[in-house]
Amino acid sequence: MKWGRYYQPDNKNRFVPGDWNSIDDRFGTKVKASKTQKQWDGFRTVAAERRHEQDFIRAVSERIRSPYSRPEVRDQFRNQGVTVENGLFTTDSDWTKGVSWSIDTDKRAASWTGSTDTLFQSVNAQSGSTYEVVFTVFNYVGAGSVTASVGATSGTARTGNGTYLENILSGGANPDRITFTPGAGGTSFDITAVRVLRVG
Repeated sequence: MKWGRYYQPDNKNRFVPGDWNSIDDRFGTKVKASKTQKQWDGFRTVAAERRHEQDFIRAVSERIRSPYSRPEVRDQFRNQGVTVENGLFTTDSDWTKGVSWSIDTDKRAASWTGSTDTLFQSVNAQSGSTYEVVFTVFNYVGAGSVTASVGATSGTARTGNGTYLENILSGGANPDRITFTPGAGGTSFDITAVRVLRVG
């Protein structure tokens, strides 16, 4: 051919025994298969990339332990083991009444008039423990008083209407009881909303 000496056949299309045309997976061009190399990710390309060294890093598993441990402490509630039954006096029950006491379920109160006998209930209090006693006095008439006690330990004598809170250390005889004792000289009063909580 006249121009044959100037013609250089296309390397991709010329016949090479034992070779064939292939597509470069990275660049999408047609090349001879013998010119390609297998890349680390399986691609065949004329410019294979080396896998990055960071791909071979493996974190060392670390087991962190504390130098000591303690078992979880069971929750302790302030009023644990202390229950006042019928503290709002909605029924005529649960309280031991002296002859001058009565429970008025309409007023939801324990009513007192007359002598100095007591109103009490066992609340499972323990000797040596401190209890928060709360109660409300209303309809107070006269010049006497009413005193709350836990076991043989008495609180403050109250001489008028109001809601009272005091801490009493249980001890002495019948330490499990909450007791209300009227003072001499009183005429009448009502109590309600009795609550006892263990605080120490």
